[in-house]
Amino acid sequence: MISLPRRRILAGLIFMTTLAVWIPNQVNLNRDRKAIVEAREQLRDLRKQAADAENALTSAQQEFATQEADRIRAVIELAKAEKEFAKVDPDSRWSEPPATLPDWNPDSPYVWLSKEMIAGLSLSSFDDSGGLDSKYGAILAIDPKTQTSLNAELRKLVANFRALQATTAERTEDHLAGAAGQEGEKLTIRVQPLPEEGARFKSRFEAALMDAIGEQRAKLVMETGEHWIDEEFSQYGTEPKIISVLRRPNDTYNLSIKSGGSWFNTGGIGVDRLREQIPANVRSLFEKFFEEKSAATGVQASSH
Repeated sequence: MISLPRRRILAGLIFMTTLAVWIPNQVNLNRDRKAIVEAREQLRDLRKQAADAENALTSAQQEFATQEADRIRAVIELAKAEKEFAKVDPDSRWSEPPATLPDWNPDSPYVWLSKEMIAGLSLSSFDDSGGLDSKYGAILAIDPKTQTSLNAELRKLVANFRALQATTAERTEDHLAGAAGQEGEKLTIRVQPLPEEGARFKSRFEAALMDAIGEQRAKLVMETGEHWIDEEFSQYGTEPKIISVLRRPNDTYNLSIKSGGSWFNTGGIGVDRLREQIPANVRSLFEKFFEEKSAATGVQASSH
């Protein structure tokens, strides 16, 4: 038999042991319950976020479908409008520039070029009298009224400088090779340089371009016509320009030109080709020579 005190001690030990096991289990159980509650709350939030995202996606898809339908209708309407406008103005279909330059479209009446390429084209900016060539003016979209006014000013400057040059021109018997010692009529003209006056007229010529068509287009014109401008106004440094013409008995011509250390010779050419080869700024000095032959033969000499 176990005495009463011992029973109480044993019962206390059993209780303490049970309590030691139960308390941690209860703590863990409470913690697990709390975790489950939190997990359920998170799941509820995630489900709500997913539902909101799905609703937003559905709304965005509907909006996109509406916008796409509007775009397609706009494209169709634009195509119809362009087709109708093309009947009124056939060139309107070519009014928009291509994505890349240069562009060649066999169906288009136009060629698209960049401004940089225009400067490199082998075009003549100016005609013989100093006016801006009409085709070049059209390329640069210069309106006819502006070009008419500009050309009047440019030609006036060129004519005045050529008249000044003519006062320095003199006839000489020191014919250049190609004329000297050859049978036929000869005319040699020596034109003295006018470097200061040439620089002044060149400056006024370029200023007239700038004032009329703006700096950008003027620079394109001057870049393309650089050789013509230099030929017209630079006066070949400090050396005189000498031009000899020989008219052979068979009515063909030899032409020799000396500008400083530069020489040009050609022979056996007709009068039309001769006129083209003589620089425009001194061509008038030889007109009497042509007229004398024309009067002697009764043949009308062509002119340019």
